Amino acid sequence: MDGVAIIRDPEACLDPSVRRERAYHASFLIAAAILAVSGLAGIGRAAVATRRLPGLSQDPLLEGHRLAALGRHAEAREEFLRTLAVNPWDVSLTEDVGKSLLLSGDAENALAVFRRVRARRPRSARIHAWIGRALLLQGKVDEAAEACRLALSLGPQDAGALQVVGDVLIDRDLYPQAIEILRRSVAADPTLASAHNSLGIALALAGRPLEAVPAFEAALRLDPTLGPDNRDRAMAAARQAGAHP
Repeated sequence: MDGVAIIRDPEACLDPSVRRERAYHASFLIAAAILAVSGLAGIGRAAVATRRLPGLSQDPLLEGHRLAALGRHAEAREEFLRTLAVNPWDVSLTEDVGKSLLLSGDAENALAVFRRVRARRPRSARIHAWIGRALLLQGKVDEAAEACRLALSLGPQDAGALQVVGDVLIDRDLYPQAIEILRRSVAADPTLASAHNSLGIALALAGRPLEAVPAFEAALRLDPTLGPDNRDRAMAAARQAGAHP
């Protein structure tokens, strides 16, 4: 209306001292909110670091490994499956769970897990190799062989895939083929202790314990937790055969 000023900001009509007090109070509340969020973030980070938050995917995975190490495989499988229920979208974690299930004796669930990963990583040589091993443990030899052939074509220099294929060949008593594949694996990644160990096993089972000894020694240097048993048995077999490692 004419002659009447329209006040668009109600704060403008307040006494200056009142406005200052409100501004101070608002800034205090904002600062408090920032500190609270920072505090929660710090607590969250600390909880994640110590793995104390309920439902963290690492909790059941670590517990599964602990139970598997104690030979309590049925309980370990339950923990591994819980891991997937908590975090089903993490492909790397899913692959780890699949391997854990397979090594704890649950080939059926392991195969289902690996196939889930394959849907997201169809060209992963290692996943196809693990699928081959799971199939073999289910007695599906032809399907296992096909999965391994695919793994080799997708990853001819993938040390991990080569090692798994080598293990499948060992399980099928195809020792010369296993030795050739496992030599390729250790050439592709000389730091892969499990590949050296598998090569030693293949050589020993092929009746070549003298050649197996350095493979087991390499594995032991890279991963002392493997223990000296395989090496010592190979050395004893070599001596028995008249060779001196």
